[in-house]
Amino acid sequence: MGGGDFVGDYGSVQDRNAERSRFHADLAESQWHTLGDLLERKRSSNPRSMLVAVKKFVTGHGKGLGSAPFLLGLRAFLEAQRGGTECVAWVLSPAVFTQSGGEIWMRDAVDAIASGADRRVDLEGDDGNDIPLSDADKRLAWSLPLQFRDGDIDEVLSQIPSKARLEDAGCGPTGEIVRHGAHPPGAPARTAGTGKRRGCRARCCFLPFLFVAATVCCVVVLVR
Repeated sequence: MGGGDFVGDYGSVQDRNAERSRFHADLAESQWHTLGDLLERKRSSNPRSMLVAVKKFVTGHGKGLGSAPFLLGLRAFLEAQRGGTECVAWVLSPAVFTQSGGEIWMRDAVDAIASGADRRVDLEGDDGNDIPLSDADKRLAWSLPLQFRDGDIDEVLSQIPSKARLEDAGCGPTGEIVRHGAHPPGAPARTAGTGKRRGCRARCCFLPFLFVAATVCCVVVLVR
């Protein structure tokens, strides 16, 4: 009788393990499906949107276990692009988004990169075969648009913790920075200016002249 009970217990353990395996398989399939939907979502892709999305990610997930490698990779990508006339790309595994946090983490992480960068399917190595996101060989790639100026990059970088602080978590950056062949074919060279910040400095330099002119006008009025 004892042996029969043991067999019965062993069978129930096997059943529970099988049920647990099915649960995790269904969960993984659901995550891949969600990631696919997030990647296909239409966004307003521009520097301002990326600034807001990165700030939201850092505020909501900056202390999460999987966030430091992602933010290190994002920082490395932005820093690699800054000052260059040729586009660079950030290439990483889709598993970064499904295995680093929950669905909210996944959504905010995708938004952080896709709200400002362009998806580069031509650098993902599919060769037209449409490799599933769950495939170990699948990669995702992004590069910044040509109109993304260095000043815009600086503003986004200002929302990301410093490299030293992120490295305190004992991890390295997620993904790979691709330089050779990442510039869009036939596209003009990128303008690596500071953009809006340069305009701001010009306005600031003009302010003293306005002050002097206003002072002279006041003196003339008083003399009269």
